[in-house]
Amino acid sequence: VVSRRLGDYEGAIAEYEEVIRLSEEHGFTDLLASALNNIGVVLIWIERPDRAKGYFERALRVFETLDAQDGRLDALQNLGSSLYEMRQYEESAVYWREAFDLASALNDPVSLGIVHTGLGNTLLRSDGPDAAEPSYKRALEIGVEYELPELRIGALFGLGDIMEQKGRTTDALDWYDQGVAVMESARALLHSQEDKAGHLARNRYLFEDVVDFLTEASIADAGWNEDLFRYVELSRARAFLDRLQEAISGVSAGVDPDLLADQQVLTDNLVYLREELLSADTAERRDELKALIREQELEFDRLEREMIERNPAYAGLRYPDTASLSDVRAALAPGQLLVEYALGDSSSTLIAVSERSVSIHQLPDRDVISDQVEIIRFALQDPGRSEAAEFSRTSTRLHEMLLGPIEAMVDEATELIIVPDGILNYLPFEVLTLNQGEEYENLDFLVMGHRLAYAPSASVWIGLQAREPVTAGRELLAVGNPDFGSTNAMSALRGSELEQLPFAGREVEQIAALLDGRSSVVLRGAEATERSVRDIVESSSWRFVHFATHGLVNENRPDYSGLALARGDRPGEGLLQATEIFNLRIDADLVVLSACETGLGRLVQGEGMVGLTRAFMYAGTPSVVASLWNVADESTADLMTAMYAELIDREASKAQSLALAKRHLIENPDTAHPFYWAPFVLIGDS
Repeated sequence: VVSRRLGDYEGAIAEYEEVIRLSEEHGFTDLLASALNNIGVVLIWIERPDRAKGYFERALRVFETLDAQDGRLDALQNLGSSLYEMRQYEESAVYWREAFDLASALNDPVSLGIVHTGLGNTLLRSDGPDAAEPSYKRALEIGVEYELPELRIGALFGLGDIMEQKGRTTDALDWYDQGVAVMESARALLHSQEDKAGHLARNRYLFEDVVDFLTEASIADAGWNEDLFRYVELSRARAFLDRLQEAISGVSAGVDPDLLADQQVLTDNLVYLREELLSADTAERRDELKALIREQELEFDRLEREMIERNPAYAGLRYPDTASLSDVRAALAPGQLLVEYALGDSSSTLIAVSERSVSIHQLPDRDVISDQVEIIRFALQDPGRSEAAEFSRTSTRLHEMLLGPIEAMVDEATELIIVPDGILNYLPFEVLTLNQGEEYENLDFLVMGHRLAYAPSASVWIGLQAREPVTAGRELLAVGNPDFGSTNAMSALRGSELEQLPFAGREVEQIAALLDGRSSVVLRGAEATERSVRDIVESSSWRFVHFATHGLVNENRPDYSGLALARGDRPGEGLLQATEIFNLRIDADLVVLSACETGLGRLVQGEGMVGLTRAFMYAGTPSVVASLWNVADESTADLMTAMYAELIDREASKAQSLALAKRHLIENPDTAHPFYWAPFVLIGDS
């Protein structure tokens, strides 16, 4: 349960499987039934209803053996849900009706409401809107009577779906808007960012259906454009948007310093316990350490809630509304084009916004787009995996798919702000090509004619620009090639020892030389300790903060992702984690993470990529350059030096400087393959 609560679904499945094994071995039949049911629920969450069905069937048999009617009811509902997800609607309806009879016999109104919603969903797909409407209306009545927001949301969206199928667009949107109003009221009662993100992830599929509906309406009538954009933004990076508002409002300044100290102790404890776990040589010791880690993780979550509850600044904080199309158009500069995507099961949506116009297009579904992106990603991560001709065939096809419908708008623009969705978070759009060819240096990559930046949502992009500009007290803090000697005690987080990065040391020296050493601090080797970095970065405001080191990504708990530094003499240090960065004040106009996979983290439905970049944005910077795959040490040093030369010597913008540096590497046949120049992307203000 703890793993599931923390979003570690693989860990949750493993724990439940262990419970199943022990229950079968020792005859704990009640625990066996619950574990079977719970593992099925996790499989539904990770979109494996086919596998979940088998677990629910086993759970149902065990509950029937125990004559446990409440458990039997849960299993029946879960079977109805899994078969619905598998689009086996007639079989799904059989289980929902059996669940209805049992819930009625048990006089369980809450379960009856859930059953009515599930049956409504199934009947809508199998028998049509008239058959489904009574079920949704009864579910709504129960939701209102018992103050159950989740039940009301499902019923209201179901009623909207009925109006949609009847061709009554205005009535459908009215029901959907009522559902969103309930959703937003429920969301307002949540405090932690994890709970907010989880709330949106659970309801993301509802938004997806409405976006698909409104896309078709907008293509037919531009009067629906604003509603479409509103729903796309409502489903995008809301937890981070709230957190960004907290940072801008300065509420973190009101946090009890004793609680911050306790949080630092917990962070160091978790690092230490994970090191111990990786070196434990007995199963008993590993079980003991895993239990301690779970305790510390729960205490960490509890402490975060207490920090919010005891901070009076939160009481007067008003979280922002999502941006409108009008807001975006007003924020765009001449030559800028914002391109936002929403991927869906049946189709996807492309929204392009410039100062003067808006264009809406329907794209292929998520799976079709994912297939093409995966081919590109495979080729990008190793220069030996594909020849230029093969690569350019796929990249040209993907360019046509993702940008072809807005070709004229792209041609007019000089800068693209990309708001990706789903797997598109892993794609550097710079590698898309307009032509095919035999040599990489002769390909017309998108970056050759455009500069690019990325954002989790249009609302976040506007929020980052709304921050007060950083007035730099000093020019550069550069951290390069820390001494990993003692830090390597933690290297099993990565699966291998951390190697020294000699070109990273050269990289920071060359960047500092561009400033002639003025107003710069360079930390290398044993000097680059976590303690030194934390102290120095908060001691001033900075034009640039640059890290040339290893990045360690924790996809299950992205707040534990971090940057490898020298350890110094403090146990538990050596890894500057995202959760620690959130508690720093980093006044820097640009943070550059010149390390492997620093732009990655955990891809959360509705939130996008959660990891290091967001931590630095919360801490104070409007712009982060980060990487999407393991980078080459030498070419990275060349790219970074070229980018800073543009920033410092020619005072180019951040996006322009990165684009020019990439073009510089493309012109050299030895580094023209996108593996060398494409991993680094600019996220935030350009």
